[in-house]
Amino acid sequence: MMRNPVIRRQRRNLIASLGLSFAAMLTPAAGHAGEGQSAIGMLVDYKDWEIGCDNTRSCVAIGMTSEDGTMSAYLRIVRDGGADDAPLADFVIYPPDDSSEKLKQPLLRLSFDAHKAGGLPKGALTLEEAGDLYSYQLAEDALPDLIAGLRSATTITADLYDGDRKLSSQVISLAGSVAALLQMDDAQQRIGTVTALIKKGDAAADTIPPVPALPVVKSLPVADMPDPLPATPHGLPKSSPDDCGEGPAPYIAYDLGDGAQLWGVCASAGAYNYAYDFRIVKGGAVDPVQFLVPDQTGDDASQLWNSYVDDENNRLSSFFKGRGLGDCGGSDAWAWDGKAFAPVLHMGMGACRGVMMEDWPVLYRAETE
Repeated sequence: MMRNPVIRRQRRNLIASLGLSFAAMLTPAAGHAGEGQSAIGMLVDYKDWEIGCDNTRSCVAIGMTSEDGTMSAYLRIVRDGGADDAPLADFVIYPPDDSSEKLKQPLLRLSFDAHKAGGLPKGALTLEEAGDLYSYQLAEDALPDLIAGLRSATTITADLYDGDRKLSSQVISLAGSVAALLQMDDAQQRIGTVTALIKKGDAAADTIPPVPALPVVKSLPVADMPDPLPATPHGLPKSSPDDCGEGPAPYIAYDLGDGAQLWGVCASAGAYNYAYDFRIVKGGAVDPVQFLVPDQTGDDASQLWNSYVDDENNRLSSFFKGRGLGDCGGSDAWAWDGKAFAPVLHMGMGACRGVMMEDWPVLYRAETE
């Protein structure tokens, strides 16, 4: 059975969505975080909230609908790891299912259910277009009231309007919100300081350690090799029809420059995911390659899902869809330094509840040169 360390997470709630074995995506090789463990480099679930942080202590916490598989509004709270970095909160709203045109005057009204403290902005709030969705960023001075309300409320209702016409009510669950934000405080070493969201104290902001520097990796251009591909290099594993059927190509290949090529052999195929097992070919030698985020290991580290070359940066990337809608799974970018591949970006989302990829928590990042 193929394994791929796409993302680390605590709860395996994608299994019902996959057309192939869940173990093929997330396994003990990738590890997973339990409640109370650090969210650095991992995804952690707290009921209807999910949080992940990267190697610079930048964290993203997302509150969603309580209904698995539903495409609905969500609340995204993001904060970088520096002592003086302020949190930002964005509400992302879905248009009506039957809406084929952009709204003329998209407005939002927010409300807690019963709550003892805090509050949300009153009146109609102007939404911004966010691709096919809409978003509203809470003003920084409104964050304390939002956080106070999370402690006693159980839901936020987001009512979408087009001008005066109400179109929908979308409910964001707050179950797990306080625990997720406490995890953010902990990962960013803010607990007991004046900057904490949940567990404040008297310690000054300058007691928070500096943010770790980003790793710097060399990135050389990668290109697709044109069809038809040349003859399969001697020593490359054979593609098995039992694993991939007749759909995907048995082999794919990329030009790494300086006489090196990256060849992939189809290893697994599902409804919308294709995995290839890769080798570096140069000067007659065929050598295994590893795609690993720091601290990860894996029996199948030579395999990637749905690999492609990003035309903007000529870099190898990969993307695993937890389901066909693409609102959960994992996404990675890899830099080729002339000898090996190093991760540049590693992000993921476990819950399939409508969170678009650009809003997923980033779990690792590096700079390129």
